[in-house]
Amino acid sequence: MRASARNSICSLIDSKILAADNSCVPENVREFSGATAIGEVEMKRAWLLLAACAACAGKGPIPAGDKPAWVSTPYGDVRFSPDRFIAQVGSTPVGVKPAPELLATVDAAARAAVAAALTSAISSEVKSYQSAQTGKAGETLSAEQRVSQIMQEFELAAAIEIEGRWREGDTAYAWAVFDKGKALTLQQGKVADHEKQAKDLLAQGEAAEAERPAEALRSYARARTESAASIDGVLLVRALGGKADLSGIMAQAEGKVASLLGELTLSVVEGDQQRAAEGKPLPQPVVFTAWLKGKRAAGLPMSVAIPNGGRASNVTVGPDGKAEVRVDDIGKFAGSEQQIQIAVDWPGLLGVAAGKVPAWIAAGKAGISAVAGPRAGQGARGPEDHQRAHLAGVRRAERAGVDRQVRRRAHRKDDRCAASRGGPPGGGGGGGRQRERRPAGHRSQHRGRALRSPRGRGSGPAIGGGAREGCPAVSVLTGERARC
Repeated sequence: MRASARNSICSLIDSKILAADNSCVPENVREFSGATAIGEVEMKRAWLLLAACAACAGKGPIPAGDKPAWVSTPYGDVRFSPDRFIAQVGSTPVGVKPAPELLATVDAAARAAVAAALTSAISSEVKSYQSAQTGKAGETLSAEQRVSQIMQEFELAAAIEIEGRWREGDTAYAWAVFDKGKALTLQQGKVADHEKQAKDLLAQGEAAEAERPAEALRSYARARTESAASIDGVLLVRALGGKADLSGIMAQAEGKVASLLGELTLSVVEGDQQRAAEGKPLPQPVVFTAWLKGKRAAGLPMSVAIPNGGRASNVTVGPDGKAEVRVDDIGKFAGSEQQIQIAVDWPGLLGVAAGKVPAWIAAGKAGISAVAGPRAGQGARGPEDHQRAHLAGVRRAERAGVDRQVRRRAHRKDDRCAASRGGPPGGGGGGGRQRERRPAGHRSQHRGRALRSPRGRGSGPAIGGGAREGCPAVSVLTGERARC
């Protein structure tokens, strides 16, 4: 394979050599070519061909030769003792990889071997810690998630260095070393910084809680985050062979956050139950109030979420304890209503990106929802909508049937009243009192529900011709008997 590759390169140089620039040839070669009978082009061809073939036949970017001791015994070098270093060897096939790719691949293999050993040590400490936390609130990460978080947060992979490379046949080897002592000193300093910042934030929250509860909530949440970072650092220090103790700041800060959230009161005061077409803005803003521990939650950032493609900007509670949500797009109606969900904006409160919100926040979400409905004739109709429409139609039909019966009774009552007075039928005269009989089935179908008049609520005007004062018609609202 190596001979064929050399022949290909040499053939390529031979075909392109006539176009080569004279500057590619060293000065001494140019002087020699001018002083001999060999032409300039032929001399240039010979020199470049010789250089290329020598490169093809060379050892490449990774040296060969005698096998180093570290290939078999990574800790064999007295400079890298196991109590202070993590040393591992990685390998990869050489193949036809270009030099830069080969170096990157074999180095990555060695670094991955060191990272695996480091991850194993950290995992052991994490599992021991989580075993002690069983049954306690606040632990939301799995062991694997926490180990990955520690590796990324403290940028441990960047501290792995390559100490040697060697090649044997078609296999390349690299030797990677991680200095635990150096990392330990660095991480102990970071743990101390996290703990100091958590204590300071906790003190700031306690000072602001009485008058500025929104600021207190922010300080407590950030103290919880800093204390969690200090725990990760403590576990890493232990994994590296150092000593570090866990503080109780995390539990204290988390309790403060939960207590304040329990006293957060959100209320929609304007803009609920609006109507809008799908994909259109609401005509009026949704106004809500936010109170925290009996105080206006001024400065508290709030997030707004609308499902099915809705869109609205996050807001901040004003000094008056109110905030306005302007819905730019109500989205699509999956049912008869669309929810506008308002809750604490944790990324805004902590000053982090949305993807960097700690997992423990999920257990402390609190919020409210406003409701918007589609305009008449728009929006999706689900089974509940069809059922409501059916029941409404049944009620309308029942009311229409009862109204017709009541009108017929009213006409008959007017005729009887007129007859008792000696007047013509339909005149409504006469004295005496007649008891009206209710229509059949009236009690069973309409018990406990007033009949609705098509002309409005209350006793309607006389039905039937010429009812006089003193002989009112039967009320179409109540069905009460007439008094003549």
